[in-house]
Amino acid sequence: MKTSIIALTAAIAITSPAIAQTRGAPSWTSDTIVVTGKRESYAAPDTAAATRTDTPLIQVPQSVQVLTRTLIQEQDRRTLGDALVNVSGVTPTRSEEVLFIPPIVRGFPAEVYLDGLPVFAGNQQAYDPNSLVGIERIDVLKGPTATLYGGGLGTPLGGVINLESARPSDKAGGYVAMRAGSFSTWNPYGDINVPLGNGIAARVAGEYQKNDSWIDKVHGERWSIQPSLSFQIDPATDVLLQGQFSHRSNLEYSGLPADAALAGTIDRHAFPGSPIDQPPTTNDIRMGMATLRHSFSGSVHRTDPDIR
Repeated sequence: MKTSIIALTAAIAITSPAIAQTRGAPSWTSDTIVVTGKRESYAAPDTAAATRTDTPLIQVPQSVQVLTRTLIQEQDRRTLGDALVNVSGVTPTRSEEVLFIPPIVRGFPAEVYLDGLPVFAGNQQAYDPNSLVGIERIDVLKGPTATLYGGGLGTPLGGVINLESARPSDKAGGYVAMRAGSFSTWNPYGDINVPLGNGIAARVAGEYQKNDSWIDKVHGERWSIQPSLSFQIDPATDVLLQGQFSHRSNLEYSGLPADAALAGTIDRHAFPGSPIDQPPTTNDIRMGMATLRHSFSGSVHRTDPDIR
């Protein structure tokens, strides 16, 4: 009995300070903490390609599918043909045939636009569709679009594939990466954005790729540099200067007929062309674009682009 009383007294002595401390703690209330961030999503809520104004997709009376930068990066899509496999009703063009065969939308050739201007029509190419470095999003308009885009290669029936460039911003950032793979493929690429102050920002995107092929004697090499410079004249007006300098050289050959190659009658790696080295197809691009944009209100903008 004596031992129990001593243990009880010790327990009360130990717990009493904790009770006194809890009861004597001052009351307080925390301030509201607001965390603001940009949520990356595969879906885009609106588009300017279908109506030339920022319009919610649900209000556009046309079939439009948007491929965002998040989707392109996470799927590691390197070319326009790779990215277009996500779009229903579209037959992408293989990179080996891109100079001669445009993408097919709903059975008809489609015209490729860059920032709302036509830059690709058959073999008259003024943009390298094999490079998606520096591209922010891809809008695919399915069906007739000649009312807004005129009677180009595929706009009367097939549709339009509009690539939107990433604009320079007032936040510094960027990345540099290296991609390597089979058939001696080497592909360094990067995108750097630098604010220069006083409403001026610069951005440079580019890549280089050299590769062989699973087909004998077929190889390719290309590089592309895309500089851009933006000037904020006033809160409602800005000027954007863009350029693209690129070189592409590869042998335009897409392979043997599948029925003969897969049946084992012909070596699938064989190149049935000339035994002497054939000259590759070469494409050099020098392009410049200037865009003046003025905002009259939160939803009304005027853009005057020019391409050379």
